[in-house]
Amino acid sequence: MYFTDINEGFILERNETNVRLSYGLFSSKLAIVKERRTEPRVDIAAPAVMTPLAAVATRLNGQVLNVSFNGVKVRVPKLTNGQPRVGDVYRILSSKDLMLCEVRHCQLQAEGTDIGFRILQWSDAGELKRVTTSP
Repeated sequence: MYFTDINEGFILERNETNVRLSYGLFSSKLAIVKERRTEPRVDIAAPAVMTPLAAVATRLNGQVLNVSFNGVKVRVPKLTNGQPRVGDVYRILSSKDLMLCEVRHCQLQAEGTDIGFRILQWSDAGELKRVTTSP
C-alpha cells in the first residue's frame, strides 16, 4: 500500500520499502535503505597519532572525524608507508584518549585517506570517550 502526497505538481508515493517520485511523465523509484549502525556517530575534530603494533617505530598523524562507543574514523592527509590493511591493529592517541583499535576499512578521499577503526579497548578516557557517553 502506497501513501501519496501531492505538492506543486510533484507526487510522492511511499510504503515501507520504496519511494516513488513523479512529475508529469517522469517517475523515479527509490529503495529505502535501513541504517545498519547500532550506535550514533558524533562528529568531532581532534588530532590523533596512530601507531601500528606491527611497526611501533612508525607514526601516522591524522584527524579524528567522528567517534562512537565502539568505533572511530580518522583522516590521514598523507600515507607514507602504504595503506593500512583490514585487520591491522593500531594504538591511537588523541589528547587524553588512548585506544587499541582494529582497521575495518580504508577509503581514499581528495583530502587524504579515511580509516575506520573498531575500538577493541579504551585504556585512557578523555574528550572522545566523554562525547560518546553523554546524553
